Amino acid sequence: MTLSHLQDGMFFQSSAASEGARGTRLPAVEELSISIVGEKTILEWRAQEGVDGYIIYRDEEEIDRTKSQSLRMDDSGEGEYMYKVRPYYMDDKREIIGESAYVTVIPEVREASLITRVVNKKHPMDPIDYYPEDLVSVGTQGEYLREEAADAFNKMNEAATRDGCPLTAQSGFRSYDLQTILYDRYVANYGKEEADTFSARPGYSEHQTGLVMDIVGGGARIGSAGGFDQTEQFRWLQQYAHLYGWILRYPKGSEEVTGYSYESWHWRYIGVDEAIRFKESGLATLEEFYSIEGGDYPQ
Repeated sequence: MTLSHLQDGMFFQSSAASEGARGTRLPAVEELSISIVGEKTILEWRAQEGVDGYIIYRDEEEIDRTKSQSLRMDDSGEGEYMYKVRPYYMDDKREIIGESAYVTVIPEVREASLITRVVNKKHPMDPIDYYPEDLVSVGTQGEYLREEAADAFNKMNEAATRDGCPLTAQSGFRSYDLQTILYDRYVANYGKEEADTFSARPGYSEHQTGLVMDIVGGGARIGSAGGFDQTEQFRWLQQYAHLYGWILRYPKGSEEVTGYSYESWHWRYIGVDEAIRFKESGLATLEEFYSIEGGDYPQ
C-alpha cells in the first residue's frame, strides 16, 4: 500500500505499511537543547529510531542535514532567532518529513551560556572587562563565585567533608583589574615568556568568569610544588567532582592544548549534565570536548 496523506509533517499509512519499524507517525525529536560555547552554537537532541537523518532550520531557512544527534555551527551572533529540527526518512524515493521541534535563542540564553564558555589564550572574555552580576561568597577565605557555581561548590564540599576530605576554596573570581595586577607582577618576576605558561593575561583568565576555584586541602598549597595532587582531596575530586558540575581544567599532558602548565588545583564549573558528559567522553580538555581552538596566544 502507498502513502495516503501527508500534511504538516505527519503521514498516515495503510495497515500493511504500519507494520514497519517507523509506525504510522514520525514524531518530533525529544530533548532538543542548545548551548553557545565560545564561537560555536551546539544543537543536541535524543536520537530517534527509524529515521534517515534530521533537517536543521534557522528562522525557517534550511541550513544543514545530519545523521547524528547533534550539530555544531559557527555562532550566529547577538539577537533572537529560532532553530527547528525535523526528522525525515526516504520511503520509496519520497522524502517523509516528521514534526518539528523548536528552540529559541534569546539574549538571556546567551548570557546563561557563559556557564560553558571556553576562555583560553585564543578566546578572551567578551566584553574583555566582563564582571558577573551574581557573585556570592564561598567558604571562609573571602572568595567569590557566580551563584550557581557557588551552590555547586558548597554541595561538593559537604560531600567531600563527609568522606573525610574537606576542601578549601583558595582563589575564585578575579576581576580584569586584579588579573592585571597579578599578571604584571609575574612578568616582572619571571619574564613574559615564563609568566604566560602559568598566568593569564588580563581578559583571558578563566577566573574572570566566576566559574573557577583554585582548590586545596590536606595540607597542600597552590603551585607546582604545593603537592595537591598527592592528597586524598585531589583523588576525591578526580572521582566525584563531575557529579557536582566540576572538572579539572588544566590536566597533565595537555599543555599544548590548554596553553597552560598542569594545575591540579584549578577546577572549572560547567554544570552537572555537561560535566558528566565530559567525564564520559574520556576527553581531557574543554577545547577537545567543544572543538574549540586552544594553544598559545595568537602571534
